Amino acid sequence: IETVSENTADGITSPLFWAFLFGAPGLWMYKAVNTLDSMIGYRDDRYREFGKFSARADDVLNFIPARITGFLILVFTPNEGGIPFRKRFVGWSKEARNHPSPNSGFLEAATAWQFGVKLGGKSTYRGIVSERPELGPGLKPLRAAHIKSAIGQMHAASFAFWILMTIIGVIFYAIA
Repeated sequence: IETVSENTADGITSPLFWAFLFGAPGLWMYKAVNTLDSMIGYRDDRYREFGKFSARADDVLNFIPARITGFLILVFTPNEGGIPFRKRFVGWSKEARNHPSPNSGFLEAATAWQFGVKLGGKSTYRGIVSERPELGPGLKPLRAAHIKSAIGQMHAASFAFWILMTIIGVIFYAIA
C-alpha cells in the first residue's frame, strides 16, 4: 500500500508534471534522474557521492508533484475512513513531514488518512529493520483489500492530476 501510494507520484504524476512543463525532454530528464535514484540512490560506499546527488535531485523534481498528488488523493478518492475532510487535511499536512522522505510522506499520509488506517512503523528492507513514524489515524485495521483500494486511488489521483495539468495548460495557452 505504501509502495503504490509513493509510486503514484514517482511513476505517474511526476513524469506527467515534467512532460506538461517541458514536453518530451522534461519527461526524459525526470525519468533519467528517477531511474538513477532507484539504481544508485542508496548510500553505499561505492556510489556514495553520485548516489547522494541522484537522490537529492529526485527529491527536488518530486517536490511539487508529490504535494499536489497527496492533496488530490484527499480530494478525489473515496474517503474509506469516514473522517471529515478538515480533519483528514490537518492530519495529512502535519504527519506528512514526519516521514524520512521529503516527498513520500505526502502520499503515504494521504492514503492512510483516506483509508482511516495507520501506515509506517517497523519495516524490513533488504534485511535491515527500520522504524518509521506512523502515519494516519489508525481507526480501522489494515486489510488486504486496501491494496486494491490503493490501486484504485492511484488511478483516480493520476486522472485528477492529468485533468488539473490540462486545465492549467489551457489557461496558460489562452493567456499567451
